[in-house]
Amino acid sequence: MSTTTIEHRDVTPAAQPYIDGKFVSLCSCGAEFFGDDPDHADYLLLDHICPDDTTR
Repeated sequence: MSTTTIEHRDVTPAAQPYIDGKFVSLCSCGAEFFGDDPDHADYLLLDHICPDDTTR
């Protein structure tokens, strides 16, 4: 089961940002994760939020 803390949660707007040819997912801690597609950016964000989650 994934756990999300107050310090780390997905704050990406519904209209996911697209910057310099990359999709961006945002963490509440200020970290930005860039991917070639929205799913890749989200995967990187989830790996940051729940690094011990092996169910993905």
